[in-house]
Amino acid sequence: MPLSSCQSDTPATTPINTTTPVLTTSLPGAPTTSDPVYTTTNSLTTVNPTSQIPSTSTTAPTTIITTTPTATITTKPATTPVNTTTPLPPTSSIDPYAQHYHGYLLGGYPEDIWPVYGSLAIDLCSLDIQFPAYNNGRDSYYNNYNVVYVTDKTREEIQTYYRDLLQTEKESSFYDSLGIIDGYEVSARWDDWGSDTIVYLSVLLPNNLGITENYLQTDFPEWLGDLYNLDEIWQEHYACNSNPPNGSILSSKMFSHSGTSIEAMEYYQALLKDGDNYTETVKAETNGNSTTLSCAKDGLSVKVTIGVWGKQEIIQVAYFKYS
Repeated sequence: MPLSSCQSDTPATTPINTTTPVLTTSLPGAPTTSDPVYTTTNSLTTVNPTSQIPSTSTTAPTTIITTTPTATITTKPATTPVNTTTPLPPTSSIDPYAQHYHGYLLGGYPEDIWPVYGSLAIDLCSLDIQFPAYNNGRDSYYNNYNVVYVTDKTREEIQTYYRDLLQTEKESSFYDSLGIIDGYEVSARWDDWGSDTIVYLSVLLPNNLGITENYLQTDFPEWLGDLYNLDEIWQEHYACNSNPPNGSILSSKMFSHSGTSIEAMEYYQALLKDGDNYTETVKAETNGNSTTLSCAKDGLSVKVTIGVWGKQEIIQVAYFKYS
């Protein structure tokens, strides 16, 4: 702190025979001992605003003895300078499940009917539309959502929560909760994967909702969706899952055709042979052989199976892509 003194701006009319006291304070680097510091000053008599002469006073100069107080030093731990031009990282902790689970609830899932209780992360969610042809020709659709999620809830907590939601409960030795809510057939099952505990949910949609196609397949490739000699659609499936590194999408259509298995093979060979890593795989099924053609095309992993379950009139076309 700088030393300070005061002078009057008004010229003095009589000699001033006093000595101005000097205030001495501890400065940075000042002695910290108790030895006295001697400071003297000669008084000046103001004659006019612009001139000063030495005082004619015979009074001896006053000596001021000032003792500098011992300084108290507080040592603070060294800190790393903050670079104000670089944004600081977030202070929130990283979700430990985010590195492994990349699923999410698909559009249309009825959370108001069958909530995802105690979810820490979603592993998988799918919507499966089974057409009447798939259901042995019955004039009804079987439209089902499935969810697999990670939880920290106990089996007893899962049982209690989902059973309390039911309007009609069904007995089951497999499911922890099974029944009906407003026409929706629902189920929940707790399981232990060792490192994580998970819950399986299933929701069968009422037929009176009028759903006759999988409304999530809006980006199904046109060239793959041009089905060979289509007879009837059997199934449309759409799912998101946690395949590394960041999850993936699987979308497929199963249908019957009115052509021949040889023509079907030629049709899809011509469609896929120009793709990368093209392969053909034959597999023995219950009702005969199936042949799967695979390749990478337009950023998709594509598979076409001719002879699903060994039935040569059934074909499934599918694509897989990373999220």
